Amino acid sequence: MSDLNRQVSISQNGQMPLKHNEGLVTGIGSVRNMQYDKNGNILSVSRLFRQNPPLARICNPCPQHSCNGFDCYCYARFFYFCCMSRKYKFHNPEGVYFISFAVQGWVDVFTRNQYKDILLDSLGFCQLNKGLEIFAWCIMTNHVHLIARATKADQLPDILRDFKKFTSKAVFQAIENNDRESRREWLLKQFTTESGNRFWRADNKPVELWSNKVIQEKLKYIHYNPVEEGLVFNPEDYVYSSAVDYAGGKGLLEVTLLN
Repeated sequence: MSDLNRQVSISQNGQMPLKHNEGLVTGIGSVRNMQYDKNGNILSVSRLFRQNPPLARICNPCPQHSCNGFDCYCYARFFYFCCMSRKYKFHNPEGVYFISFAVQGWVDVFTRNQYKDILLDSLGFCQLNKGLEIFAWCIMTNHVHLIARATKADQLPDILRDFKKFTSKAVFQAIENNDRESRREWLLKQFTTESGNRFWRADNKPVELWSNKVIQEKLKYIHYNPVEEGLVFNPEDYVYSSAVDYAGGKGLLEVTLLN
């Protein structure tokens, strides 16, 4: 049997868990047909190596661990970082993505509806003017979850960039002008840097949703986030999310339902 047809069990010994549902390998087209065990761990990488010969060449016997390439922890670590280098990137311009972005320092800014409404208005603007199609959403106290895609000339990263740029200034200004904000000075200090004000973290953590299973997982994760945080008992009771739309009601934003 050639090296390309050997099997690797990366997480058998608990040293290097690589689970598909954690998005560690999402975005690599050649890994979608990999073999997984019942826990979602990668079992076969033969197709990846056939399409990437340079990766196969590095899998030589490892004297340090007395193993044969594909069973080597050194190889598993390399494969892990190879996958991680493509994690959280927008690879497909037409893809549907699960997106998460947070406030700097995970500060609880959106405890006031006034600040959450700024995000709502901006998302609505992006829907009407930039081709943003939203399938699910949730605004928490310090972060936002979306399932969305771009349907016009504007790319999803560009839409998110403009959204963040506008809302960062708008929320900062709203805090600054809010005489009833008891934490005003403290909040403003959290977002003030030597290079200027910085409200949002830079990352968006996009994960392309290409299977019904992953879509359902992300929908549940988004809508149950307020429940897990103890804000409501039922997902549809949380006003600032699309859970009510999926429960048959009408939410605050236009949403395309995913079946």
